[in-house]
Amino acid sequence: MTIVSNIQNLGLISKNKPLVLKFIDSPVSGGFPSPAQDFAESEFDLNDLIKSPNATFLMRINGDSMEKTIANNSLLLVDCKETPRHNDIVVATINNDLTCKRLFKNKQQIYLKADNPQYEPIRFNDGDELKIFGVVISHIVEHRKCLQ
Repeated sequence: MTIVSNIQNLGLISKNKPLVLKFIDSPVSGGFPSPAQDFAESEFDLNDLIKSPNATFLMRINGDSMEKTIANNSLLLVDCKETPRHNDIVVATINNDLTCKRLFKNKQQIYLKADNPQYEPIRFNDGDELKIFGVVISHIVEHRKCLQ
C-alpha cells in the first residue's frame, strides 16, 4: 500500500489572541464578471473557524492525492475532536503511515479514497490498523508567498 501524502504538523492552534481580518461581504464572481456592487466591510476573526482550539492543528500536505480539492503544499486546519463522518476529509494513520484522504463509510466497510482519480481507494485487510487523527475543517492554498 502506497501512502502518497506526507503531512507536516505545524502545531496546535491557540485562541488566546484574536486574528481579525477585514471581511468584504460581497460575492466575487468565479464565472463571468458581474457589475461592481456596493459592499459592506466588516471584520472576521479566523478563530471563529475553530471550535476546539486545544485539539486543532495546522498541518501542511505534501502530495497530489487530494488534488481537485486540496492542492499540494496547502495548509490544513485539522480538528481532532470532530467525529469523522462519511465523505469527510480526514488525516489518518494506516499501519502508522500518515495520510490525508476522504473517508467512506457504509454498512459493509470503511475505506479511504483520494480525490485525485489517479489513485485507487485504500481498502483494509485483517490486521490493518486505521486511526483517524482528525477531520480537515478547512484548508488554505498559498497562491503567492508574501515578501518578508
